[in-house]
Amino acid sequence: MKKLFLSFISSIFFFFCAVTFSVMAYKVYSLNFPLSQTEENTLWQYETKIRFNADGGPQKVRAWIPRNTERFVINDEDFFSGDFGLNVAKIDIGNRSEWSKRDAKGWQTLFYRALIEPVEVDLGSMNLGQPIVEDPVFTNIEGEVATMVIQRAKKTSADHESLVLQLIGALNDRNSMDNLSVLLPAGRESAMPVLIRLLAKENIPARIANGVFLKDGSEGNIESWLEVFHDDQWQLFDTESEQVIPKNEALVIWNGFEQFVTVNNRANNIDVNISLKPRNENLLDFFQLRKNESKHWLIDYSFFSLPLSIQNDFKILVTIPIGVLLLVVLRNLIGIKTFGTFLPILIALSFRETGLIAGILMFTLVVALGLLTRQLLDRLNLLMIPRVGSILIVVLLFMVTIAMLSFKLGIDIGLSVTLFPMVILAIMIERMSILWDERGPFEVFKQAIGTVMVAALGFWIMNLPALQHILFVFPELLLVILGLTMVMGRYTGFKLTELFRFRAIIDSAMTKRNQV
Repeated sequence: MKKLFLSFISSIFFFFCAVTFSVMAYKVYSLNFPLSQTEENTLWQYETKIRFNADGGPQKVRAWIPRNTERFVINDEDFFSGDFGLNVAKIDIGNRSEWSKRDAKGWQTLFYRALIEPVEVDLGSMNLGQPIVEDPVFTNIEGEVATMVIQRAKKTSADHESLVLQLIGALNDRNSMDNLSVLLPAGRESAMPVLIRLLAKENIPARIANGVFLKDGSEGNIESWLEVFHDDQWQLFDTESEQVIPKNEALVIWNGFEQFVTVNNRANNIDVNISLKPRNENLLDFFQLRKNESKHWLIDYSFFSLPLSIQNDFKILVTIPIGVLLLVVLRNLIGIKTFGTFLPILIALSFRETGLIAGILMFTLVVALGLLTRQLLDRLNLLMIPRVGSILIVVLLFMVTIAMLSFKLGIDIGLSVTLFPMVILAIMIERMSILWDERGPFEVFKQAIGTVMVAALGFWIMNLPALQHILFVFPELLLVILGLTMVMGRYTGFKLTELFRFRAIIDSAMTKRNQV
C-alpha cells in the first residue's frame, strides 16, 4: 500500500512536469514569451519623409506604407501630417496613406514612422491558400518561345526554387536576348512581367513585390523583387543578383507596378527619403507594451494583464514557494531546526526592505529585547493572550524607538524596521521563551541560528533576478515546485545532521561487521 501511494505521488509529480513544460514550450515558441530577462528583440525603426513645393490649390499625396505580413508586424505607427487631412486605405496589394488639403502653397513636409517587429513563425504552417493564377495570354510565336524557355529551365533545375532561378538567369542572359526579343520587346527592363507570365503558364502564382532591404542606414532605396508562392508561403527572389532573399532581410511594402509616392501636378521639387535603423529592445518590456494587442487567452490570463503595481507584488509572491521548498529541504533532508514552519520565509521577505546585514542586526536586537521583556512579564503571572499582547505592544515600542534613533543618527536603513511582521515576532518571542523554560538556552540559541540562516539563504535565492523573471512569466512552474514538495513530504529516511548524532552506533556496527 505504501509503494502504491508513493507511485501515486510520483505520477502526480510527473503529470505536473508534463503540463508545465508543455505550456512553457507553447508560450515560448508560439506566443514569444521571453525566456530570459535580458533577452532582446531586434526591431526596425522605419521612416518615410516626403517634402515638396506646392504651387497652390488642392493638393493630394499618396504613399504606400508598411503593413502586417507573415514576416513582420507593424507597431507604434505615427503620422505627422501638419494641417493635411489623412486617410489610410487597406487594399489587397498594400496599405496606402493619402494626405489631402484644399489649398497648399509653399514647402510641405509629411512624415510616417513605424516600429517594425520581425515575427518568428513557420510560414509553411499558416495555410494561406492557393492564390488565383490568371491565364497568361501569348501569341503563337510568344507561346513557342515561352515553352522553349520553360523546358530548358526545367532540364537544368531540380526543384521549384531552382526553376525560378533558372528562368531569372535566362531572362538576364545578354547572349540570349536576341532569342527572347519576342518576349522582351522593351529589353531586360520588361523581364519582371515576363517572369510572372512564364510562371503563370506553369500554374505558379507570382507577383511584383516592392520594398526595402533591412540594412542599417538604408536611405530611400525602393527595390522591386519577384515574389513566388510555393508550399503555402510567399518566397522572395532578387532578379538582379539571381538569389533567394531570406525572409527577414527584406520588408515588402506593396505589390504591383504602382509608384511608391504620387503627388498631383500642383507640386514640384518632390523629395522622398526612407530611413531604417535597427533597435534592440528588451523582450520583456516590449511584450509588456503589446500585451493588449494579443487575443490569446494565455496572455489575457497572465500576470501581464494586471496593473503594473500589482505585477510588482506578484514578482515577489511567486518566489515564496521557492523559499518553502528550500525550507522543506533544509529541515527534512539536512535537519536544520527553525522556529515555526514559515517564519524564516517571512523574515526573508522582510530582509528585502532592510538589506541582509542590517536586517539580521535589527532582527537580533528586537528579539533580544523581546526576550528580556518576556522574562520580566513572567514575574507578573499574566495569562497567555494578555502576555502575547503585551509583548506585541512592547515590540512595537522597540521598533518605533529604533526608527526614531536611526533617523536622528542619519541611518536611513533603520526606518525600514517597521516593515517587520510585528505579530510574527511577538509569537516567536513567546515560543522562544517557552522553549527556554523547557529545554534551556542552548536549544533556543540553536533554533534561532537555524532560523536566521534559512532566512538569509531564502533571501538570497528569492532575490535572484533570473528566478523572479522565470516564475513571473511562467507561473505554471509552481506546479513543479508543488510536486517536488509533495515528493519530499514522503521522505522518512535519515537527516544529514542525524548521521553525526548516530556516528558512534554506526562505527560500532561497522567494527562488529569487520570482526565477523
